[in-house]
Amino acid sequence: MPNIQYHQTGQKDASGHDVEYGIWPGTSKRQNGKVIKIGRMYLGRVIDKSNLIFFNNTQGLFRFDPSDQSFHEVKKETHVFDAPANEAGNALSTLRFGGSYFLGKLLPGIEYHTVLDNIETENPDCLNALLHCYLLSPNADMHSNVWFDKSFAKFLYPVANLCSQRISEFYEKIGKDDAQRIIFLEKHIEYVLKSTDDEYCIIIDSSACQNAWDVPITMASSHEIENNIDCRVILAVQRSTGLPLYYEIIRGNVIDSAALASVRKTLENLGLKVSDVLTDAGYRCPSSLERLILDGSDLLVQLNPAYNLYKEAFKKVSLLHNPDDSVKRIIYRNRHVNVLKIPSVIGKDRESGKNIKGYMYLCLDEEACHEKTDRLPRENKTREKPLTEKQFDEAKAKSGVFLIVDTRDLDEKDVLAEYYLRQAAEQFSDYATNYAKMMPVRNHKNETIAGHMMMSFIATFLSVLIKNRMNMMNSSYCAVPDYFRDKISDDEKTISIQTEKGEQHLVMVQDPLEDIFESSPGVLFSELEFIGGVTYPEKKESQRKKSIIIDQPHKNASQFLEAFGLNFPLNVEILEDGSLIYHMKNNAKETCSRALAFTRPLSEEDLLKVKEEAERKNQLNQQEEAAANVASETGNASNAAGTETKEEAKENTAHQAQPHPKKRGRPGGSLNKKTLERLAAQKKMEEEGLVPPAEKKGRGRPKGSKNKKTEPKN
Repeated sequence: MPNIQYHQTGQKDASGHDVEYGIWPGTSKRQNGKVIKIGRMYLGRVIDKSNLIFFNNTQGLFRFDPSDQSFHEVKKETHVFDAPANEAGNALSTLRFGGSYFLGKLLPGIEYHTVLDNIETENPDCLNALLHCYLLSPNADMHSNVWFDKSFAKFLYPVANLCSQRISEFYEKIGKDDAQRIIFLEKHIEYVLKSTDDEYCIIIDSSACQNAWDVPITMASSHEIENNIDCRVILAVQRSTGLPLYYEIIRGNVIDSAALASVRKTLENLGLKVSDVLTDAGYRCPSSLERLILDGSDLLVQLNPAYNLYKEAFKKVSLLHNPDDSVKRIIYRNRHVNVLKIPSVIGKDRESGKNIKGYMYLCLDEEACHEKTDRLPRENKTREKPLTEKQFDEAKAKSGVFLIVDTRDLDEKDVLAEYYLRQAAEQFSDYATNYAKMMPVRNHKNETIAGHMMMSFIATFLSVLIKNRMNMMNSSYCAVPDYFRDKISDDEKTISIQTEKGEQHLVMVQDPLEDIFESSPGVLFSELEFIGGVTYPEKKESQRKKSIIIDQPHKNASQFLEAFGLNFPLNVEILEDGSLIYHMKNNAKETCSRALAFTRPLSEEDLLKVKEEAERKNQLNQQEEAAANVASETGNASNAAGTETKEEAKENTAHQAQPHPKKRGRPGGSLNKKTLERLAAQKKMEEEGLVPPAEKKGRGRPKGSKNKKTEPKN
């Protein structure tokens, strides 16, 4: 039996001993004239040579048995060892600071850790550190450990182990039981609805996640004339905020519309009342949508041309090309669209035979029509069987035409705005792919795919939350959900107004933010990652404690943190037990506010009401103040003369209480600051018996003089 080979690294541990690592050489075999090593293994750092105890990033702390080359777990408490100098942090080292510092303050600040606590895991540090990696590192999960070793996250979550094998085990554990996903989503929905005033109108969409690995949930599918091997993720997104509420993973070959009814029932069981539903054309199935309407939900959907309703409405397409008074021409996002509203029966209750009435909105996008019409002759030449003249005319008539079905009677100008709200769900897919690693899927089991999707869902939720905060910076006032009304601090200026939605509480926010908030969350995270830190070891002879000195933050990163009520620390002190102390500049804030993160921008109408309400309150305050002054003067005059009647005093008070328009500039006869200083200095010199300096002669003619043209002629 071969013996374990030991090699020295040339490093010293904290106790001054040489650091060794072990290798199991395996056996040698000659094949095709070459010697091949079979069973060679890297065991890792030697902890206890006599008992064959080693440590490496893959296995952790273990005992090696040479008889069968097996690994046995060893508790860390029984073998305490000192890491090498670079591992223990007893040397200067640089790390990425800004991104992990921001996320480490954001999650507890917005109280989202109360939701994450419902995910059952033996290592919560691994969950938080991996979430940081999803948002801050663009690399695959297998490289997470490399990012983690050079990030401030390793001080926030010291127990986390992000080597590739441990991440797979973590995914499998949180994705193995679907009940855990439901428990997490129940708490997540409750958290979002408390933060956004119970918005029950949702958008349902699905995204394809390509995955060529041979796992049961990955199936061949055909979606929008594209054939792929994938699984599908169904999403439910809150319409007003775009925040994701629910997700479900289904097989790739399941039709979208088949899952609509079950998703709605699940949402209701999770406490979400589905009042309005926006869906894409893939969900237009008569049976499922009719069921949705009969259950009391309004819906808006783009209709597939294959259905009879579309064919019925298309008979009136000539009115769009030659519009009359019944066709409304609207401009939406710089595109000219002709809209024809057609009242119709959009469904039927198959049990009672009752008709379901609604409205069809036949639309013609003029720009899309011209583009497709110009392309038709070129495409027709490349066809194996060119279109006939009649088919060519039909294709030309369909260019740029689409049909929207709604249960509500909407104005034509509002239809497209309502329908394109569904892009909030499509934006979720963009954010999940670009910022939260949802694709590509690099997992080999159903359970690990489920765990990966859960982490991607959480990371995307945080990205959308940050995006919402960025987009609201165009207003100094913002709406505060009722749940946070009592949590607003007294030093913030608040105002209440009556709107169509009832009473709204608004808070004035300080807005020092500039063009940086036109960037995407990914760009802003990159800005934060540029803020680094240097770890200085502890030195007993100089009484220096272990600490991290932070780079001077640049403007973009500082403004990004200020939007969430945060500031960068000057340095971070690391105590012996691993806890961190942040030393801030001038007692700056280091905690994020959930109320601030979930505030909402106001519409133009609400902003106008805010201004009117503020002006009205200002006038009332001026009137009350003027009335109080007049009342006191009137009382003094009445006591002196005793001749003014109550009616006359009332009229005088009302007359004098009218607010006077404020004049511009300083009051007549007032002096500015420089003039007062000059006069004071001149008076002091006169008191001391000194002669004040002669005043400089001003430019221009003396006051009262006249020029030649204005002088009277003799």
